[in-house]
Amino acid sequence: MVRVKHRYLLLQFLFPTQRKSSPSALHTLEFHAPLPPNFTPASLHRILRDSVASIFGDYGVGLVSGLKVVYLSPATGMAIVRCPRKGYRLIWAGCTFIGELPGPSKTAGGTNDGARDSGGCVIRVMRVSGTIRKAEEEVIRSSRRDIVRMRELVEHGGAASGIQSLLGPAPLSSGGTNVAEDEELTADDSA
Repeated sequence: MVRVKHRYLLLQFLFPTQRKSSPSALHTLEFHAPLPPNFTPASLHRILRDSVASIFGDYGVGLVSGLKVVYLSPATGMAIVRCPRKGYRLIWAGCTFIGELPGPSKTAGGTNDGARDSGGCVIRVMRVSGTIRKAEEEVIRSSRRDIVRMRELVEHGGAASGIQSLLGPAPLSSGGTNVAEDEELTADDSA
């Protein structure tokens, strides 16, 4: 008897909406936001399957026929998806081409049910593993990292330093200094 082997993909939903704090300040990206209230595991399954179908056609849909959403957390914007080992790269490619989540549903009166705009969405594959245990451990590790970063944000204050700590270290420019420091210098020089 042949055992069907699976892969577990840990997905993170990011919302790159721009916000302005002042006209002279640089635009920052706010990535983390809760998922819309009408977004369910069935919705995730449908958009993943549709994305694979639009890219790879019937062949792709056949390879990912065992797709299952194992875990979806609307508060943290993370999901664990199980798929056949042969088709995990197709799911990954499908996630890459998803640019927005389905819009909020309308009530019978034609008004929104309080859901936020769908807007742009990026689905990031954080980990691919052969067992669900490793994917769950990565969810816990990532959540702990985010909590520590948010504590640092509250302790140190300031939106710019907080956003930079959430995004990680700034990339180095060719001169060996941080790009963020160079941008601050140019902003100060122009004033």
